[in-house]
Amino acid sequence: TSLSCKSGEVFNGEVCVSSRLYKCPNLDAGSCDTKENGYYKDNNLDCRSYFYCSSNRKYSFLCQDGQAFDGSKCVSKRHVEPCSKKIECSGKSDGYYQDMTTGCTKYYYCKQGDKVQVLTCRNSRVFNGQSCVSPASYACPGTVGYSLALKLNCVKRSCQSTCSRDGFFADYDSRCKNYYFCVSGKQTKLSCHPNSVFNENEGLCVPKDKYQCPVYCSNECS
Repeated sequence: TSLSCKSGEVFNGEVCVSSRLYKCPNLDAGSCDTKENGYYKDNNLDCRSYFYCSSNRKYSFLCQDGQAFDGSKCVSKRHVEPCSKKIECSGKSDGYYQDMTTGCTKYYYCKQGDKVQVLTCRNSRVFNGQSCVSPASYACPGTVGYSLALKLNCVKRSCQSTCSRDGFFADYDSRCKNYYFCVSGKQTKLSCHPNSVFNENEGLCVPKDKYQCPVYCSNECS
């Protein structure tokens, strides 16, 4: 059964919305929608990555470290032509990272210095470093919204010692994932649970999509 959105609307993966609110992604070279069944190099990723198309479904695979996909199987990298060097994952530990060139609507996974997977947030959401969230709760670095957030939500870096007074304080350098408790000049470092940040105004950890952690206005203290 084929369904259609109303005129001026597009399907965002969940519901029909105004075409002004969602940009339909284009099919890329890594899509199976127009390919016959079989194995293919994933040119969007590192030479180790490849995928199999079956009835327009995509199944991703990864050759072992030191190997590359030659178009049909994994072989030693010495036996294939050098592929273009991907710098996105160079020097990064394994994990997910924002693709800021897409306004954080896409993100990718790094493994052993290679970019092995690219993902897209659904429903016009953005990747904040851990999960896809509403763009109203997170401004992607490099965007106009982020620049505005810096101006409206930045704090001055103090030249005084960290524990110049008693109490609980957010660690802004960790994006509020960590905080510390000061008493009599002694500091105890603490951490919020995953997907939580420390709200210094309330003195407790809250869901990260409920609080925008301030950033330092500059690296210079005052």
